[in-house]
Amino acid sequence: MKFAKNNDLEELELGQRPIIFIVHSMGGLVAKQAYIIGQHDHQFSDIVSSIRAIMFLATPHRGSNLAEILNRILTVSFFHSPKLYISELSTGSQTVAALNEQFRHLASKLEIISFYETLQTSYGPKKMMVVGKDSATLGYQMEISNPLNADHHTVCKFKSNLDSNYICVRNALKTLVSSIREKGKKIAHGLTGSEPSSQFQIPINTTLICEWIRFNPLFADWMDEVNPTLDLIWIHAPPASGKSVLSASVAHQLSRERLCVYYFFRFSDNSQHSLGCCLRGIAFQLADQLPSFRQALERVSSSSQTLEKTDVKIIWDRVFVQILFKMRLSAMIYWIIDALDESDDPQLLLYLIQGISNSNTPIKVLLVSRYTSVIITAVDRLSSLLSVSCLPFEEVKNDIMLFVEREVQYMRTTTKVKMELVNKMVKGANGNFLWASLAMKEVIECNTEKDIDDTLSGIPRGMEGLYQ
Repeated sequence: MKFAKNNDLEELELGQRPIIFIVHSMGGLVAKQAYIIGQHDHQFSDIVSSIRAIMFLATPHRGSNLAEILNRILTVSFFHSPKLYISELSTGSQTVAALNEQFRHLASKLEIISFYETLQTSYGPKKMMVVGKDSATLGYQMEISNPLNADHHTVCKFKSNLDSNYICVRNALKTLVSSIREKGKKIAHGLTGSEPSSQFQIPINTTLICEWIRFNPLFADWMDEVNPTLDLIWIHAPPASGKSVLSASVAHQLSRERLCVYYFFRFSDNSQHSLGCCLRGIAFQLADQLPSFRQALERVSSSSQTLEKTDVKIIWDRVFVQILFKMRLSAMIYWIIDALDESDDPQLLLYLIQGISNSNTPIKVLLVSRYTSVIITAVDRLSSLLSVSCLPFEEVKNDIMLFVEREVQYMRTTTKVKMELVNKMVKGANGNFLWASLAMKEVIECNTEKDIDDTLSGIPRGMEGLYQ
């Protein structure tokens, strides 16, 4: 499963979504053994943590006559006396019993459905009951067990989709899928206080804009995964200069190839300017991308109150310090936090971020905000524990030009008029990206060159006048 590829030899990346095993006969023993081994091998942590349920079809879980049951399975499977196998299995029945005992301690993490046969199985001229109910069911409190009108072979092989056995297994599988999805929704609601919302979406199409930052030496150092020396970058700029466009651009590029989470504070929205919402948003995105982290969160959410109304420091300790920072993930995690100055408590967030210095998994942070005295002081304190660098945002004029050029290309006018319009817009914006963005909405509606001139001449140069 770990190295599975499709027909185009592309990685299937099994472990990124919930997994349900459907296993028959001794295949169930193999699946249980693999699940147990995987608990202690970090190479398979993503796959193991993504396993949500197992559907057993006539698997010999237990019984006082395990050796005899295994003998029956081999007899009806090979249609001859399995002398090469049976002596080892007879002496190894205690091994199977021990396997089932180990699995019992892990089964609480899974949803389990066990189907058992009710008909004797033919082998040559003879018939026998192979795996009866007593052996085919685990006897666990949360286990669901069901009989099928089938023998040991037809318990997993159906005549058609109208076969009553097929319908029974199919419906049980649908129920498992629905249950797993519902649990996922509850986890998301516990983190965000609602269904996953647009607060995690990038606010603008950033194609080609902000390309300059990729060539900045400080940013290149921050991006370096091989020889990481810079933990945190603080990018600061005046209001309305395009900071959010920049952070969105970085998040958009990073999320294509690396593990990246993004949060945008909105002072005007009570649900999105709180520090608690930020931490839950980051945790939600990490859970969406890291199955092992998601599974750990599920255990937290099932044993405690929802995180929606929990104190910020408790969320930080329970979710990040106690779970994320103790995990040893090979991939670097990138956090991008925009409009920090609009947070209800930027000092506390920067104080908490000090904790990433103790994380077993490497984490890098990009902060974007205005240049305020509160954040300056907090960043200075942060630099005593982390490698921090400040990066002034000085390329906004070029970004405004790129933005306007992209927008005017769809206008129905001559190339000369478009070039003149770009120059006028860049000059009128005077380094204010928000002005360019809002003014462009007015200009784009124009149909003639005169309309464009009249509209531009009527747009105030300052933001206050423009808002009016």
